[in-house]
This record gives sequence, structure tokens and C-alpha cells, in this order.
Amino acid sequence: MDEQTIDITKIGLQNESLKLKNKKAERDLLSSISEHGVQEALFGFYNNDKDDFILIDGFKRYRCCKKLHINIIPIEVMANDEANAFIKTLKISNTKSLHILEQAKFIKSLQEKHHMTGKDIAASLDKSTNWVSTRLTLLKELTPLLEEKIFTGYFPVWNAMGVLHQCKRSNIATDNEINQFVEAVSGKGLPVKDIDILANGYFKGGKYFKEQVKNGNFFWSLNKLKDSDKQQAGLSDEEKRLLKDLEIASKYIGRLIFKLPQLHSNNDFYATGSLLAEGILDKLDRFKVILNNFIQENENDRKRQSECHMDTSSGRCKN
Repeated sequence: MDEQTIDITKIGLQNESLKLKNKKAERDLLSSISEHGVQEALFGFYNNDKDDFILIDGFKRYRCCKKLHINIIPIEVMANDEANAFIKTLKISNTKSLHILEQAKFIKSLQEKHHMTGKDIAASLDKSTNWVSTRLTLLKELTPLLEEKIFTGYFPVWNAMGVLHQCKRSNIATDNEINQFVEAVSGKGLPVKDIDILANGYFKGGKYFKEQVKNGNFFWSLNKLKDSDKQQAGLSDEEKRLLKDLEIASKYIGRLIFKLPQLHSNNDFYATGSLLAEGILDKLDRFKVILNNFIQENENDRKRQSECHMDTSSGRCKN
């Protein structure tokens, strides 16, 4: 590759949205560049008019240089055009850390902007078509809002690829519910572990818990869930099994709600399915009564525990 220097004003940033932002990594890099200068060239290609250098890799370095008022920076020309630059970036992604979602964005851009098929891309990279399709599938499973928050650094990619991905795959959460959760916690500086804990409570708990998270009551929500985990440690085996049954029931009810309206099947499926559905409906009223009684009993216990008796002489509560 041809290494040279360029004025920072001549760099084009139209591919910036293909790369993930990481605020911590960028802060560390800023400190390093301020002390040692730019140690690694920025990679890209010149546009057809040779007026601008279109950046492909090195956006963190670029932003750090802008903040430090470094105007002349080293570059390397990696290809003669965008399509070949993308292919080369994907080829070296094993040695230069390119996240799987970033790979997916480059592949999608090759398809949409450069009209390459999945087979063409796979052949260019010496990869299988399954390698290409797996990455595109991961990207398609993100809602547009979640994709935006991940790539702008407002929602941790690890949470998106972890608990949210599991909720989406198992149909526990709809796209709308995922968007509401992401909107509620994005950019709040929550640790990755706390976001996972909140997500589990948000998608497996009830409306009241959801409202607490939406209203930003993270401290209350986290304490509630952590207290619940501590309480489970002292449960009997039967009680633990029942909690697991409730979790499984919630999972499969959510799946049926999501899947059945989308189903287009044959008469044999409907004949058997309708019998099972009638059996569920037959138990549903009783099941709702039992669940409501269970919830009410829990609420009554909480009230009794928090009740205080008023001291008539002082007007204060006596526990």
C-alpha cells in the first residue's frame, strides 16, 4: 500500500456509519495520540476526481486528530475504488479487529451500492455463502433504532448481541418492545452487566417493572432484581421448579402471540392446532384467576410488611 500524508480537510467521511463507535477506546486513543502522535496511517482510497481521500478505516484516529488540531495526517491508499477497498477491508478483518456487525455493514453496502450478490462477495473473500448470509441475518435482526444506537456508541454492542438477541430469537420481545427498552437505557452510562439485568427483568417481568425502567428508575429496578436473586437462593426445589415453569410459560406464550398470526399452513395443522388451542382456552380463565390471586397475595404481603401503626401522641409511625 502507498503511504503518504494529506491535509485533514481533504478526507471524506461518507463511510463513517459502517464502523462502530467506542467512546472509551476513543478516549484512550486520544491520550495516546496527544502524547506520541499518529502511529498508524488511516486507510482508504481516492475518489474519481482525486480531490478527496475517502476514509475506510481510521475514523477514531481522524476524530482524535480533529480534537487535537492535527491537520496533516498519514494515509495509505488501499485500493483504486470503493468496492475493492471494502473487499480488502473484509479480507484483512481477521488481523485488524472488525466486529461481525461491521463486516455485515460492509457486505450490505457491497450488495446495495455495488450490486454484488452474496455469491460474488463470498468468492471475492474466499469465504462460503453461509459466512456472508450469517452476517447479513444478524444485521437484519436488529431494529433500525437499535442499529443506530449501537453504531453511534449509545448502546453496548455486547448487550445487543447477548440478551436482546436471545429475546428476539425466542420471540419473547417484539421490535416495538426492544425499541422502547433501547430508548430507555441508551446513553445513560449504565454498565453492560446492569443493562443485561434490566433487560431480563424488562422482557420477563410485568407492566409495572417496564414502567419503572421507561421512567429511568434504574436504581430501584436493579435493586428489585438483585433482591429477587438473593431470595431465590433460599427457596425449596419445588419453588425453584415453579419459578422455572412460570418463566417457560411466559416464553412460549410470547412465542405463540408472535408466531400464530403470521402462520400460513395446511388444514392438517389447523385441525390439530385448533384442538390444542381450545384446550388452552378451556384452562385460560382459571389460569388467569390463579395468577391474579398469586399476584394479589404477594402485594398483600408487601403491604403488611410495610405497614406502620400511628402513635397518636406523636403522629409518627411505629413499625
